[in-house]
Amino acid sequence: MPDAPASRRRWNPRFWLAALAMIYLTGAVATALSERPWCDEGWFAEPAWNLVRLGEMSTPTLDTSLEPALSSLKRYTYWVFPTYLVALGGWSWVFGFTLFSARMFSTFWGAVLLASAAIILRKLNVRWRWVFLALALVLVDYQFLRRAAEVRMDIMCAALGFASIAFYHVRRETHHLQAMVGSHALCAVGVLTHPLGVLAYVSLLFTQFYFDRERITFGKLALAATPYLLGMALWAPYILQSPDDFWAQLGDNARGRGSFWSDPVGGVLKELQQRYLLHIGGIGAGAEAFKALKAIPLVTLAAGMLGAALAPRTAGEPAGLARYLGGIALIHGLLLMIIDGPKYNHYAIHILPWYYLLATIGAVRIAQRGGWRRAAVGAWLGAHFLIQAAGAAYPVYRHSAGPYMAAVRFIEPYLGEGRVVMGSAELGFEIGFGGNLVDDWTLGCVNGIEPTIIVEEKGYRERQDNWRSKCEDHIRRTLAPGGDYELAMEQGEFSVYLRRGLRRSSASELH
Repeated sequence: MPDAPASRRRWNPRFWLAALAMIYLTGAVATALSERPWCDEGWFAEPAWNLVRLGEMSTPTLDTSLEPALSSLKRYTYWVFPTYLVALGGWSWVFGFTLFSARMFSTFWGAVLLASAAIILRKLNVRWRWVFLALALVLVDYQFLRRAAEVRMDIMCAALGFASIAFYHVRRETHHLQAMVGSHALCAVGVLTHPLGVLAYVSLLFTQFYFDRERITFGKLALAATPYLLGMALWAPYILQSPDDFWAQLGDNARGRGSFWSDPVGGVLKELQQRYLLHIGGIGAGAEAFKALKAIPLVTLAAGMLGAALAPRTAGEPAGLARYLGGIALIHGLLLMIIDGPKYNHYAIHILPWYYLLATIGAVRIAQRGGWRRAAVGAWLGAHFLIQAAGAAYPVYRHSAGPYMAAVRFIEPYLGEGRVVMGSAELGFEIGFGGNLVDDWTLGCVNGIEPTIIVEEKGYRERQDNWRSKCEDHIRRTLAPGGDYELAMEQGEFSVYLRRGLRRSSASELH
């Protein structure tokens, strides 16, 4: 049998998919091992682990003295949707209750997102070369790698959205009813993972009406609604254990997120300034100078999407491809702008992958016009990948987990019954949750708890600086030199304070 042509061997899909998978896993695992955990990771790991170990989805470590609406967190966790917590608990039961294990759960969902993106593009008859470029653009993005290596539900929600649309594309031609129900089943899980699953829901409906509007009947739509009703039916018994606490927690967490409607023009400007220029492009007041290099990926997205909108379709590009991907990207971008008033950085995972898929089409359109355009696109993409790779490698080099582990190891000899550690919830990954750890940045100002050990870090200092209150004087007195606590250790972002005399008493206990 004659050998395959050299060009075909060069673009063997299995080889390149395996190579991209290895690059992704290397980046995600390295990020998971080197990035210090933060408070959200502790807040969302604790109820998942307590569900498996204690049979209750509680978050007792987080002090809620300044947020009375959240006081029931010690018994119930209603402020976030349940699917991620339940799934993470099951994962941790199988693979162990560790920070790395919990982060690998997110890495798994990152792989689901990438695989789903590849399936979508291939079912749209996109060439393998373009698919590889699109996947490469997504997986080297630092924000994607960060979301795929932290204990939060964002990557799971985004991946389920991609998976729902991919499932519909796979089954729509041969089993349309199955495609409708199955895709909405996946989407329903995503919606019950995070409210931003609604972005995928609207995009899934857009996909179904875009390709098959004449095949959609009222009966099929009714059946497609079944997974959402079933999901709510499964959640309802937990809600009914304490409905008042459910509404109080959910309402408190939703506060301020719908601010777009009070000032739509300001909301658009805030979206452009904070989400795009600052968070994605690294451009803005207070941003570190070297982060301005992130403007190159931002320009890649903008130029690529403009190319998809304005440049003529090339030979070999499926008809309507850019219009369809542009529709989904527009849906995601507009809905995120409206729903996310605070402009949280971690929500960019819901828009960036779709933007990169669309930008790939634009880049190919521009490059295939030949001449200097091809060279310019090649040079620009080279710079893009270099900057993104450096951005992904820098946190690994910085290894912010080092000071975190140093602080944990320092306080371990001083832990004991009756000794309260006051610090951010992520300490629980190493010293345990629900025991002597209290996450209270006011340092006992409201609850009256007197800590034995205080662990100050960047998150605590930011809250103490930004949330001026009656606790400002209390915090200053508590940490003042010559007071009841002595600064015993400093490394990186972490400072550890011990109650005076603790070192002597601990030494005498050892002897």
